[in-house]
Amino acid sequence: MQRRSPSLRDGLKAEQVVAIKQTAIATIIETGQRLNIDIFGVYTALVFFHKFYESKSLVRNDPFLMSVACLYLGGKVEDTPKSVRDVLVASCELRYGLESARRISHDKALYESLREKVFIAERALLYALDFDFAVQHAAKPLFEMWQKEPLCSFRQGLRDVQKEKQLVQLAYTLSNDCYKTEACLRFSGTALAAACIWLAMKLLKLDTHIYTEAGQLWWVAADVSEEDLEGVEDCLQELYVPNLYATYSDNDLVLQSAQILKPDQAAAAAAAAAGPPPPHAAAALPADIAAANRESWAAVGAAPPLPPAAAPALPQPPAEAAPMSLPDLPPAAVVQQKVQQQQQGSQPEQQQAAAAAAMDDDGPEDYDELFDGLG
Repeated sequence: MQRRSPSLRDGLKAEQVVAIKQTAIATIIETGQRLNIDIFGVYTALVFFHKFYESKSLVRNDPFLMSVACLYLGGKVEDTPKSVRDVLVASCELRYGLESARRISHDKALYESLREKVFIAERALLYALDFDFAVQHAAKPLFEMWQKEPLCSFRQGLRDVQKEKQLVQLAYTLSNDCYKTEACLRFSGTALAAACIWLAMKLLKLDTHIYTEAGQLWWVAADVSEEDLEGVEDCLQELYVPNLYATYSDNDLVLQSAQILKPDQAAAAAAAAAGPPPPHAAAALPADIAAANRESWAAVGAAPPLPPAAAPALPQPPAEAAPMSLPDLPPAAVVQQKVQQQQQGSQPEQQQAAAAAAMDDDGPEDYDELFDGLG
């Protein structure tokens, strides 16, 4: 998938693509937690984000604005909507600091400008999704597998309550991480769930070859192939590689959302620009794009902060939860309760309502036209 990435075709390096996406993903997760958006709303927003950049470039489509649009739409799809002001201000506070969030709240012209850009981003997202909001989440099949044979008997046969809890929590934690990678696009919810259980067993040094009464391996009985299990594992391994955030972009990538930064940061940006360029700067983008980006950063007077330090390589699981490179999502018990509540609701009706509310005009012939002026 990376070979066909529009971002790579526009000159970004693979490590830049990973770092920029993970910064936006962290924004979605933390903002969702601050606003108490339903966990499935956050999951859905992450899937939308990956889906959009599967066919669009990070260079041409601002990932910060798209992360806001994804969370805004995800909340509506999962019937836990938040106002665009709430999502925008909370995202800006996390990404750029409290002072920048206050500027948005008190500067009407700035807020209206950014709000319009979020609406444009949402519209582009809707057309990129083709108004298909159906997302197969891993949480429901994950908990169903634990409750069915042969995994139910295997779990009870551990005869160690702590070990059993650790196994369930680790599998759920890994399923959270699937949404931070493109595994949530490449595999079904059932395959993700089975792979996370399988990988948790491996990490805890438990026997993964458990058979049904009919003599089938448990994942084969769930219609999941061993290739699916290994494919999900490969995606998760990439998430734990050291130096994942090696490059985020200094002067060679335009993010129009940086315009909300404080004007007094211009001096610091100018001093940074006078230093030696990053190793990838000369060849990262075509000369005309790089020149335009340098002019944009000079006008903005700041560069985005670096993402947090990367997580270590995939470790042996500790006594509690496994260490994550990105913000953690709620524990397994919380999501199990959400799954039970969701089974009582009607998700297709919610999705149809969201589509009807969002689709108020015909789409453009070229989706990227919607992002003129956004970067």
